[in-house]
Amino acid sequence: MSQVLQDYVRLLAGIYLVLGILLCSSNVRAQTVPDTLWAWDGLKTVSACQNPTSSASLATCFSGLSPQVQTNYLMATDGINIYTASGMQGWGYSCPISGLGTGCSQISVGPYVSSQLYQHTVSAIAAGGGFIYTAQTDGTIWKCPSTIQWTGTIPTAAEATANYNCVQLDSSGNNYASSLVLVNDTLYVGLEGGTKNFGLIWSCNVNSINDCATLDNPGKNNVLSLTAGAGYLWAGLENGIVWRCDLEIANSCVTWEKASQQIGGLAYDGQGTLGAVTGGYYYDSSNTYVASTGVLWSCPTSYANGCTTLVNKTIGSKDVYNFTVAAGEGSVWGSGFVGNIYSQSSYGTTYVTLGNTAYTADYPWQYNNRTDQGYSYDAAALLYIPAGGITTGGTARVQVPFTGDATRLARVCSYMGRRAIANVTISGPYGKVKRRVNLCKYYDANAGQAEIEFGALDLGAYRVTVQNQSYYGQADFVLNNKNVQGVSVPLNKKRRK
Repeated sequence: MSQVLQDYVRLLAGIYLVLGILLCSSNVRAQTVPDTLWAWDGLKTVSACQNPTSSASLATCFSGLSPQVQTNYLMATDGINIYTASGMQGWGYSCPISGLGTGCSQISVGPYVSSQLYQHTVSAIAAGGGFIYTAQTDGTIWKCPSTIQWTGTIPTAAEATANYNCVQLDSSGNNYASSLVLVNDTLYVGLEGGTKNFGLIWSCNVNSINDCATLDNPGKNNVLSLTAGAGYLWAGLENGIVWRCDLEIANSCVTWEKASQQIGGLAYDGQGTLGAVTGGYYYDSSNTYVASTGVLWSCPTSYANGCTTLVNKTIGSKDVYNFTVAAGEGSVWGSGFVGNIYSQSSYGTTYVTLGNTAYTADYPWQYNNRTDQGYSYDAAALLYIPAGGITTGGTARVQVPFTGDATRLARVCSYMGRRAIANVTISGPYGKVKRRVNLCKYYDANAGQAEIEFGALDLGAYRVTVQNQSYYGQADFVLNNKNVQGVSVPLNKKRRK
């Protein structure tokens, strides 16, 4: 081949490479979708509404939903797909976010057992990193590939074999999980008491087996709901308390708000607001039937006891049944009251209430094979996806070098039992996260620094400070994506006045 021809071939190859990059970039851009509220009716319909602040738009989007007589409709996302699960069965759907409700595939959401799909009801799901995390009512927690699919009434032999890729992460015995939240490599589990009559919050390393530990214990109260945001884990308890919990420090949960009824659902909007639902029909830890008015709350994450009531509703002689909540971009939505959808903007003073006839149906409420008077007021599962997808927030790894003025800390930490206590504070757009730590616990002699991780952070500008009686350090950073970001904070010795 002549040199001229070789140069021509190289030129064409370069053009095709550039075109390929541009085409790939175009495809990536095409994945971006508008802010969308998703709903799942527990049977066959997954809907995506692209204008969720409009009552007319919601009525049109969700006109095909028919919530079923089941207590668990579950939805989760890894930022690429929406995953659904029907709590009474072991299956659901995987729907690409870019498809806006189309292109869904039937999937398995837990371990296949013998000739049946599941032995136990699926009680909670989470998704991330190519896996679906599933909790079942026997107390087991599973990690399964998110690509397992099946097509018939039960899986084929090949589909069943694929399901054996599921790994049991842990088992809580008599407790079972009401909610799962994934933050990086940690799965947070909200446990209901079962026969033990008390709940727990677990923190589990998803890369290890039987590596779950108690993050906090609310006593004789079930943990009914969890969400993560503004740098914290938030828990809804059966006694009506909303807890704010440090993601890393055990027994650090504090009361953030108190309702007169159970906190059945929590969601975070990514902009400093919690959506919460309280009340409804349920059996408490003593197996006593409780029916109460359903309430939809909007709660700030920057200060405690600031929740405001958006909706307070009862239908006839029956109360809310299976009330769900979603939040995003300054608004919260609740589903309940015979499947109605409610929307409240945290920046406005009005809310949208939709009628019953557009997209819901009533079903007799059955318990112990008998039909009671009245109807079940089932809710659709809700999940809000902002433009560009969603995760559980960004992460900052605060790195404190033991150099310069702080060289002495390396010697302190090298002695058995020595401590270097410091206050580490991250201040951001929606409040601050403050943690008192022993730097020696996080010190890596090979790296020459201590590293403390803060997860579930919103996007925006932050200032981190590290200080104790002898040292002080400060650094500013901007979290502009939901990945892990390292932030170096050199320490200087405090000068005596």
